[in-house]
Amino acid sequence: MKKNLILGIGSEILSDEGIVLMLIDDLKNEFEERTDFTTELTGSLDLINEIDGYENLLILDTIKSVNGEPGAVNDFDLDDYRPTMHLENFHDSSLPVTIALGRKLGYDLPKRIHIITVEISDNITISDKLSSQLSNKYNSIYRKIRHLVEQQF
Repeated sequence: MKKNLILGIGSEILSDEGIVLMLIDDLKNEFEERTDFTTELTGSLDLINEIDGYENLLILDTIKSVNGEPGAVNDFDLDDYRPTMHLENFHDSSLPVTIALGRKLGYDLPKRIHIITVEISDNITISDKLSSQLSNKYNSIYRKIRHLVEQQF
């Protein structure tokens, strides 16, 4: 069994959703000796194959709340699941359903699943640049997430 996987879910062409991919690239520089990394556009049933065989999974995704503060970082375990931008999909299954189905089908899915979200402000503008609200806070966001990753792995 492989030990650790960090799964980033985001898009490089939808403005603030690109923050996940930037964070993954930076985290690789510090953690790639003890952690595998992968990225996806959405969370779906396809995740079962991506996470099969890992002991620990950390998912990095974005969230856009009505009164959310752009750049806020939140983290929670699967037991405390809260929908994110991509882990709750109207055209597929939610993360908890995907995990339950994968286990029922006999896949060796992670025992520990942790989710980190970054609050964003723009997820509709087609751009490879972050909004100024997120761009100005990137270093602070990265430090918070790096600290959370260190705690998990």
